Amino acid sequence: MNAEFDVCPCGGEHELPCGRFLIDTYRIDDETCDDAHRRALAKHAEECEPCRRAYSIERNVKALVRRCCGTELAPESLRTGVQQRIRALTVQMSETVIADGVSIIRSRQTVIKLQSPDSQQ
Repeated sequence: MNAEFDVCPCGGEHELPCGRFLIDTYRIDDETCDDAHRRALAKHAEECEPCRRAYSIERNVKALVRRCCGTELAPESLRTGVQQRIRALTVQMSETVIADGVSIIRSRQTVIKLQSPDSQQ
């Protein structure tokens, strides 16, 4: 997986970086996540409020889709395509610091972008 996911925009220090947590939240309830990774994801959600909120939204969306779609499963080609697009995401972080001699203003920005198919490795 890309090193761009090894970021923690929350400013915290986590064993599993926020970027990887956010990309992998879809795996928590699905069979593609082994127990060790599931525990690491749960630990991160416990430690990190911004990621916990994001995961809560993810769970609510999944529950809504499950209620609306019942037990109908997405075709394997659709699941594969969605997973490939998720893996094609890049995370970019930037920080701007402005100092005027009296005060310091810090601004952090995190951008998650989908790479175009021709730029994927």
